[in-house]
Amino acid sequence: RLPEKYQCSGVRESEAGSRLRYYAVVLANEAICVGQLLSRPDWKEVLDSVFSIRNEAISADKDKAFDVFSAFEKPIREAQRKYSTQIVLEQDKEPLNIEEYTFEMFRMIGALTESTIQPFIKELYCLATIRSGVPESPSDILGSDFGNVVNQLEKLLSSPAVIAPPPWGIRINQWRNIAQHHSYEVREGAIVVRYGKASSQRQIKLTRNELFVLAKELVRRLGALKSSRELTIANHEDNFRRILPETPRNDYTAATELGAAFATQGFKLTELDIKENNVVAHIRDVAPTSGPYRAEHCSQFVLPVGNRFPGRDVIVLFESQGHEERWQFSIDAATLGSIARKNNSLSLLAEAVRWERNP
Repeated sequence: RLPEKYQCSGVRESEAGSRLRYYAVVLANEAICVGQLLSRPDWKEVLDSVFSIRNEAISADKDKAFDVFSAFEKPIREAQRKYSTQIVLEQDKEPLNIEEYTFEMFRMIGALTESTIQPFIKELYCLATIRSGVPESPSDILGSDFGNVVNQLEKLLSSPAVIAPPPWGIRINQWRNIAQHHSYEVREGAIVVRYGKASSQRQIKLTRNELFVLAKELVRRLGALKSSRELTIANHEDNFRRILPETPRNDYTAATELGAAFATQGFKLTELDIKENNVVAHIRDVAPTSGPYRAEHCSQFVLPVGNRFPGRDVIVLFESQGHEERWQFSIDAATLGSIARKNNSLSLLAEAVRWERNP
């Protein structure tokens, strides 16, 4: 259940609750992301800010706002596809020495800002211009320089923290430039970062842990941008169903989306066997805890798997890293289809999923 302020102001409480239950499959990842953002006041401020821009743009000019969402649908879906692939292919960086760690982290930051965050920021800027009464053309902004868009967006924001993570106060496009131009070096155990124009270049020093924190801050901003968008679309589902362009998906894209979603919850999708009548997901718990909670959590994954592969029976094979016990969770396509669009779908799912120990 999401706080009311993160639902569209034009939706009554009873309607909003029903809508969230209806979209339980789609919004599960967004609910987790919003929960993470609400855990800290500074992250919550970012989420509140981007939600306000979306809702106020719709209030100011619904048609123009919906046109912006439509124009950015394909670029944003492609950005999410790339991000999912990036997450799935990431490897543990902890064993790397500081030079290797720095290179790998900035490689990830460069891809995150350029390929994934950029279209979200450009869409947000277009919506912010609608809110301010001087709308920009989405087609013009799509092809605009990222740095110029960020500079203009900063003028329309109530909080610069959306595009310039504290405590550094360096804008997202500048972190992109640092990563792409390799404007960093390891010197006497510290990571020295240079940014800005050559005539007035500045530098800061980061520790290894601070570089990790930076990457986390950027991911949280992506989470705020993505979740606010998905929830806004859900709140105006009738309008968006008619105008959003189709974005074709294939099995590989679906697999990477699932893998990325499960990874945020401490599970690794190790194999996905897709057949004509069923799909089998092999999942390993890489952050196990004592007790049955993690297995119960994993049993719910039949729902997002079935959502991406409709009409197929779903089997989830679960193992916990470092433990011998295994579980198989399964549900047939007909039952899954009837549950997915009912109120209290997760409660119904808990009753319908079949558990088998050490299959």
